[in-house]
Amino acid sequence: MPGRKTGSSPASTDAAILHRRALALAARAEESDHSADLQVLEFAVGDEVYALETRFVSEVYPVTDLALIPGTPDFVLGVISVRGKIVSVLDLRPLFGLRVRVGVCPDTAIVLRSDSMEFGVAADQIREVKALPLEALQRSLKTLAGASGDYVFGVTPERVVILDAAKLLADPRLVVRPGAGSEALTTEGSA
Repeated sequence: MPGRKTGSSPASTDAAILHRRALALAARAEESDHSADLQVLEFAVGDEVYALETRFVSEVYPVTDLALIPGTPDFVLGVISVRGKIVSVLDLRPLFGLRVRVGVCPDTAIVLRSDSMEFGVAADQIREVKALPLEALQRSLKTLAGASGDYVFGVTPERVVILDAAKLLADPRLVVRPGAGSEALTTEGSA
C-alpha cells in the first residue's frame, strides 16, 4: 500500500499512537495538582442549585414508584425500591426552609451511602459532575442558619451550595424512628 511503512501493521501503529497519548496525558496529570479539587454532582431543587461530593453518591436513580409512609416527618417523601432494596427519599426543602411542593413527586433520587447509612435525596434535575477547586469555595455563609447551615460545606462563586454529605449521612436527626412523626427533626427553628 502506498504511504505505509513496511513491517508495521495498522493495529501496531494505532497501539503506538494510543500509548504515546496515554503517556502525554499521564505527564500532564502529574504536572497539575488535582488533589485540591472536589469532585461533585450538581443538581437542582426548585430554583436552588446544590452539589454533593461524588464519593458519597452511590447512584442516581429514577423515582418511578414512591411509596408514602404515614406518620413520617415532612422531610421524608417516602421510600423507593432500588433493585429490591428499600431506600428512603428525603426532601431538602423542609430542612432548608424552602417552599415545599405538595403532591409533586421528584424525578430523581441521588442515593447517598456511608458505612452506616443510606438514603436518597430528591432532585428535580441533575445538572453535571465536575471538579471544583477547593480554594474557590467560600466556607461559611452568615445567611445560612439552623439545619441548612449545618449541612453546608461551602459555596462556589456561582452560588452553588456544596452540601456536606458526610454530615447528612451521620446526622441522627435524619433517622426516622417508629412513632417519631414530625418531631423527628429537632433542628433549631423547626417545630
